[in-house]
Amino acid sequence: MNVVNDILQLHAGSSKRCNYVFSVPVGYAVKSIEFDFQLGKATDKEVNIEGYGQRFKVSGDVQHFSAKIAGTENAATFLLSGEMFP
Repeated sequence: MNVVNDILQLHAGSSKRCNYVFSVPVGYAVKSIEFDFQLGKATDKEVNIEGYGQRFKVSGDVQHFSAKIAGTENAATFLLSGEMFP
């Protein structure tokens, strides 16, 4: 993961799978997550984001991920998979 010009760049790395976690301090709960995403570089490899019953094939077009989270957990996760490197 890198930050460039205030943009968070996520990578699946050599394992081709990486779980990312948004968390808050204990005693608080994550109730929803939302973010826009797109590929930084064109690739012919498949790259996916999935979580909370949703799965997106990532492309060069801006897409939006949004999920409501039930319960009292202090973290929310999603999986980034595919061949993509910094």
